[in-house]
Amino acid sequence: MPFVSNYLGTIVTKVQTWVVRAIELDKFIPESPENDLFYSSSVVDLVTSFRQQCEFIVSLNWPNETQRLSIYNRLVEHNLFALENYLKIIAERAISELNEPSKTYNIVKKGIQKKYTLGLQTWKKIEKLNNFAPKDIRITNLASNSFKNIFYSSCILLANILSLPFLIRQIITESILPFTQQSSSKQQSDQSPPPLPPKKYQISRQNSTTHLPTSSCFSLQIQRGRVFPIVYPHTTEYTIQITNPRSSRTTSDPTVSTSWGMLPPGTELGRSINVAQRTNPIWDDVVPVVVDTGVLRQAKGLDVAVMCVVPIAVSADGFLKTREYVLTKGWLEVEPGQRNEVHEVVFANGARVAIGVIEILDGIAGSIGKFERVARRFRDRVVDVMVEKFCVDLRERIKLLSQKYKTTAKEKTGKILSKMFLNNDPELEPVTLEEVQTDLTPILDFVDVNLSALMDNLSADTAFDVAKSLWDAVLIVLESLVVPTLSDEVLSENAGMVGVEQKEKKAWKKRRIAFLENVLLLLRGYFNSEGDGIPHEELKTLRYLAFKEILNNYFKTPVELMGIFKTLEKGDKSREWVLKILKLRGERKFVNYELKLLQSQ
Repeated sequence: MPFVSNYLGTIVTKVQTWVVRAIELDKFIPESPENDLFYSSSVVDLVTSFRQQCEFIVSLNWPNETQRLSIYNRLVEHNLFALENYLKIIAERAISELNEPSKTYNIVKKGIQKKYTLGLQTWKKIEKLNNFAPKDIRITNLASNSFKNIFYSSCILLANILSLPFLIRQIITESILPFTQQSSSKQQSDQSPPPLPPKKYQISRQNSTTHLPTSSCFSLQIQRGRVFPIVYPHTTEYTIQITNPRSSRTTSDPTVSTSWGMLPPGTELGRSINVAQRTNPIWDDVVPVVVDTGVLRQAKGLDVAVMCVVPIAVSADGFLKTREYVLTKGWLEVEPGQRNEVHEVVFANGARVAIGVIEILDGIAGSIGKFERVARRFRDRVVDVMVEKFCVDLRERIKLLSQKYKTTAKEKTGKILSKMFLNNDPELEPVTLEEVQTDLTPILDFVDVNLSALMDNLSADTAFDVAKSLWDAVLIVLESLVVPTLSDEVLSENAGMVGVEQKEKKAWKKRRIAFLENVLLLLRGYFNSEGDGIPHEELKTLRYLAFKEILNNYFKTPVELMGIFKTLEKGDKSREWVLKILKLRGERKFVNYELKLLQSQ
């Protein structure tokens, strides 16, 4: 037993070394694209290593069933903890490559040069698009011999993040779980009536060398908060962070840190989803955490913090940039063996949140669940950056194309004469779908080449998920053209653009809105691709429906909009589209008042 204990105790350090080595040797080439295996050699190396460890431990055929379960739990937990570092390194590498600043192009308009990052398009496609694109949106300074297909590399890195949890779960299912289930069934068949499940995490006091240090797995149900403060700006979000305890609440000085098990004090064990700030926010989220049992017995709880996710700027492409900070801290009283109990955490500022604590007796299931959740978080981070790069200049391109449908000073003179003598209003001249389609063709081709690369380098399900995220991002871009976000301090048309003169956002005219309606119709058809893409029902997201309402009610008076707002169900987040138009129309007092009422619920 001491040999096995020492072996398992060194796994974390060894696997972390293997992670670094596997990444260094990886050329990031898909293993077998023709068989839908888009991950690279580092995933193969790490999965092979984990499989060999599992086969070795299982081959020992440890006689004591309780100890055997403890060994299996520790093996899986230590490996997955080390492999989380692999996911982090790969995600950071993918984001770094997507943000590579060496490939740029310029758009020149009205004497102002705007610089954008490029890393998605092939030179051949760019050269073709320049032949059709208007002069003011042509790419001007990219050398054909300097192109590097960064998007191709980021797809492989994303495939690594997605594939590793799936392959690890497959190995556990094949190598470990049959033996744990066999032990469980044998225990139940030998005794009648069947006893209560034994406490797997009990440590023997008579002979500490016969039992390994164990971990406790919990499913924390983040439920509802009370009396949370409302901070500015209004679109701030809350998230709950669970961390390894820094000290025991029973010590005389709770600020004194102690060395806790495998994880250093203050290490994040898990966090909830983000929710809009409210006085009584509702999460309804389940967070799996794994913590050293000895740590938990001594500390008798976990540190909990409320994190604020604050919007700080609107970027040139229309996306909201955020940062996080700790709002307040609290303490969740938890001990091994607690099951189906609900605790109310009281924070330093008086806020409260109800957290249900359910101990997961199957430590392996708890560990793999936590690992998969971490992988999803890193996946979402990479996809968010990837989508932003898809839309890197989409806002500026559509805005420039819309200038064609904007009434100029000369046209205004003609408009007055037309009204006086011909009873004809140029502003009401129809905007045809065919005309907009011709204008939009270069942009659709521009996006199409990138989506083609996506489909070629990711599995169908993953590419489909990224495409849905891209659709959501396109809606954000389109909406940012015509209405402000509720977090804007200033209604700036060029919000977030460094070196560009800030000017107040103005409402669009009817022909430009008609142009945007046709753009939305064409883009929706593009993403559906005659049924081969995203189904029409899945394209009708809440954001899509809200943007349609913005376009349909864009020219209503503030009084009419306020009337519509009152008819909508209170507490419904979808009512925010009305507030955005009202804010554009100068009704900031009404908007701020209603936001405060919404957040006080």
